[in-house]
Amino acid sequence: MKLKIMVIDDHQLFLEGLIGILQGFDFVEKVFFENDVNSIYESVMLKDPHLILLDINLNGSNGLEIGKMLKEKKPLLKIIIISMHNHPAFIQQAQSLGFDAYLSKDIGTQSLKSAIKLIMEDKIWNWGLILEQNSENKFIRNNFNLSSRELQVIGLLAKGFDNEQISKELVLSYHTIKTHRKNIYLKLGISSLSELFLFAKKHGI
Repeated sequence: MKLKIMVIDDHQLFLEGLIGILQGFDFVEKVFFENDVNSIYESVMLKDPHLILLDINLNGSNGLEIGKMLKEKKPLLKIIIISMHNHPAFIQQAQSLGFDAYLSKDIGTQSLKSAIKLIMEDKIWNWGLILEQNSENKFIRNNFNLSSRELQVIGLLAKGFDNEQISKELVLSYHTIKTHRKNIYLKLGISSLSELFLFAKKHGI
């Protein structure tokens, strides 16, 4: 059986690139895309894909909640989360909500192909392995008393995001991000963004 796959993502360049890759797989019949949060449910019901590749952050909406709703309506639908965020908190939440796999947006073409085949063959995704790969983050959290959310904020700051951009990326209020940032500085005993960059580089965040 050839697959109908839908990609749900609001980053146009990534969307176009991923569609091109999927269309090159010999087991794919058709690739749809959706980037309008308000049209996702109707689009999925109409096009009836076998598999959805779903981003976490969609124009200020929570992709995990959208995916949860789709799973409730269509229990047999396969959903793979594909995100730039590899923090354990996101991965564990995706697993608890019943998604089929979790991939990083920097995954290679062959790894993506293998993951799709695995899921469509009803084999079990190794959630333990991807969590183990993030064990360094666990070490950092324990030794510096940082929460998973604070690690996310550090990672985005290290990538050059400002407070407003982080607020949109994590779907949190601007005030909440400012509070996280203040707490991070206190816990790490630093007072500048340059010091934060050094910490992030040292620990591979």
